[in-house]
Amino acid sequence: MLYIIIVLYKTKLDDSLTYKALKNYLGKLKDLGTKILIYNNSPEIDIPISDDYVVHTPAENLMLAGAYNYALEQANNGGYKWLLLLDQDTELTESYINDLKSFVEGSESENYDVALPILRKGEIYLSPESYKKSVGPYWDSLKIKSNDDLKLLENNDILVAYNSAALLKVSTLVRINGFDMDYPLDMLDHRYFYQLNQINAKFYILPAVFEQNLSLLDEKNPMGISRYIGYVSACHKYAKQLGFVTLLSYKLRLCLHLVSQIIRPYKRQYIKYTLKQLFFKW
Repeated sequence: MLYIIIVLYKTKLDDSLTYKALKNYLGKLKDLGTKILIYNNSPEIDIPISDDYVVHTPAENLMLAGAYNYALEQANNGGYKWLLLLDQDTELTESYINDLKSFVEGSESENYDVALPILRKGEIYLSPESYKKSVGPYWDSLKIKSNDDLKLLENNDILVAYNSAALLKVSTLVRINGFDMDYPLDMLDHRYFYQLNQINAKFYILPAVFEQNLSLLDEKNPMGISRYIGYVSACHKYAKQLGFVTLLSYKLRLCLHLVSQIIRPYKRQYIKYTLKQLFFKW
């Protein structure tokens, strides 16, 4: 019934916060007919063999989209109903596992396509949230902290959540043709949640709240320039896909980001690429 993928990148399995937490609850999850896939995007790192999971190491790194599509194919072919996405550094809690198990086992789950926990970093709530389609996800958004908050959404609102710990109905993902390979890493979550909103997928908010480590929010260890280029390019692509007004909204947000880069100050190569995105790429 439940197919779980943990995506690893340059990390040993025993160093994964996600797996270290998950293995404590394997007994509970096996009641759900669970299969765990360890998707190893770093072939130089060996993953030990175990009866608790299967390992797949791809011939090339197709990033998150490739990993998720592989898991979706396996889950669909195996007759699994739900696909659970996990990254390598989410600190799963017992309350989340209990909420997940109750949801999957309950008859009410038939009415939903997606079940999401609440993720935060310290006092900052991260996911899920909603934004106006007309301006995109680059300004203030509504933080979704309960199912009651879902009632506040309007027709123009798009609900989005982080990939990690998102529980997705396999048949619904098949309807949207899986995960868009045009967004292999950054903005992938925005892309497929937009597609889910377009088909009027039904969302459920699990009570569990837990911490999420997010590299994009790590000010002490900012992302490298290649990752920054990929992130900004993906944001631009997504804004352009939503329409010209959204693209203008993104450009305005990028202006403010440029100011912060100059004040801090950032390395010249970051500022140079931001200027390129702002004025020369439409």
